[in-house]
Amino acid sequence: MKFRKFITAFLLIVILLFSNISCSHKIAIKKEKPDVSLETTQTEIEETEIPGVSLKYSVPYNENIFTLFCILNLTESYKEVHSSYKFHPVAVKIKNDLNNIDPKIIEKIQSDPDFEKFDPYSPELTNYIKYAMMLSREKFLNRNILIKEFYEEANIHDLYLKYKDDYEKELEEYGKILPEAIKKTRDYFRLEDPEEKEIIFVLNLLGTFPAHFTNTPNKIYIYSSYAEISSMGIIHEYTNTLLLIPLFHDKKNSELIQQSYGLMKILQESGIFLGPYNLWTGVVYKSLVHSIVIRILLSNNEEEMQSRIQFLEKSGLILVRHFYKKLEEYEKKDIKFNEFLPEMLSTIDIEKEKEEFLRDSK
Repeated sequence: MKFRKFITAFLLIVILLFSNISCSHKIAIKKEKPDVSLETTQTEIEETEIPGVSLKYSVPYNENIFTLFCILNLTESYKEVHSSYKFHPVAVKIKNDLNNIDPKIIEKIQSDPDFEKFDPYSPELTNYIKYAMMLSREKFLNRNILIKEFYEEANIHDLYLKYKDDYEKELEEYGKILPEAIKKTRDYFRLEDPEEKEIIFVLNLLGTFPAHFTNTPNKIYIYSSYAEISSMGIIHEYTNTLLLIPLFHDKKNSELIQQSYGLMKILQESGIFLGPYNLWTGVVYKSLVHSIVIRILLSNNEEEMQSRIQFLEKSGLILVRHFYKKLEEYEKKDIKFNEFLPEMLSTIDIEKEKEEFLRDSK
């Protein structure tokens, strides 16, 4: 009898303990609910109407997102890197208006250490964009006093309204391009099943290439700036997501990548700045991504294709040419991309690639 009472008491304690844990977790992961009073554009989940395409996607845009991209374009680091790029005509007008605001406001943006982290790849900017999509204007601005001060002092509300129609017109075009670009990429990989994740495409019309992505269990976020080939950023970033598992979660492919590691020494000795791709796995990964994008978009434009290959290889992506040629073989075979990938990795000729790189670097 005593033993039965002991067991009963023990079970009650366990149940109460787990109940408390469950409650505490619910409190810890409480999320802000979207404020329906915030006017947005194309934030609803859309279903494609294109034959043969099954895709859930959205192209969100609102005043919060516009404010962040205005700040991004005023940060000194961003202006230095992107000064030579070609901007969208609407972006040129917006940037001219931004340059005419009070110099003290611009100086504050460029001197504050928090805004020094604002670049297209930064986790800080990505997190801010997600909050910008989710929160009302008031709640979003109250999260950061500097953003709120900039919004008010630079009169961003009027600037947003001034270009709202132009921005939304461009977004509408990208909304048409997005599902087609995803289909084109999946077709190239010869993937038969539709994309299961929702794709959220955020366009920084004020900026220029590059783009980046974040991947979650249920969603793919693609952040892209203006590019003359509109679908390039979409195809590039979506290709990134398709290569992650076969390249880095397949033991055989991971081992094959390391077989060509000797080329990394050549790059290090050349003094080329590789940025975020300073590991050999990164060089292989990005070389392959760029090669696929070139094959999808530029295979019928020999001059532009060769120009881009040369530029990328001089930038340190030493395997672009090799992968490009192997992809030509792949396209003629009746085989899926992931099945052909080991051959692409195993046929890298270190001496040949070294010789070509040193020759082209002169």
